[in-house]
Order: sequence, then structure tokens, then C-alpha cells
Amino acid sequence: MSRVPEHTGHGLAETQQGSSATFEPHFSVDELAELWGMSTNFVRRLFINEPGVVVFHHARPGRRVYRTLRIPDSVARRVHRRMSRTTLERDNRPA
Repeated sequence: MSRVPEHTGHGLAETQQGSSATFEPHFSVDELAELWGMSTNFVRRLFINEPGVVVFHHARPGRRVYRTLRIPDSVARRVHRRMSRTTLERDNRPA
């Protein structure tokens, strides 16, 4: 049985991310945008360069590149924690 490496678009191999990310639930941009109450454009920009996100590219010569993102549950949680911590730190600064 041959093993196909996970392609994340960021040069991260499956061995670096851990094989558990392969089989955990993945979200689409639309699903996360709805869950978090944000625009799809904001969610796409937030995750496009995030390590662990699976990015499928569809390029046609002379046309724009289409990208489909699949965001593992653990990555979504990591980003949510990071964004929540940033917000808390900003709100708790002395005036």
C-alpha cells in the first residue's frame, strides 16, 4: 500500500503535521464563515496561509487561479484561540 503525502500548499508533509489531521473533520470556508458569523472573504484571508490548511489549486493558463480550502478542526480551533487571545490582550491593555 503506497502512502500519498498530504499536500497543504505550504510544504508541510504529513509527518510534520501528524497523521491525525488527515482523518479529523475539515471545514469549508462557507461552513466556518457561517459558524463564526463572518464573511467568507475574511475567513479565506484568515486561513489561506495558515499551516495545516489543505489548499487545492485549479489554474488555467491566462485565467485566475481557483483555490479550494479545507480547514481541519484543530487548525480552526488554533486560529480561534489565537484570535480570542489577541482580542483579550487588546481589550485588557491600560488606557
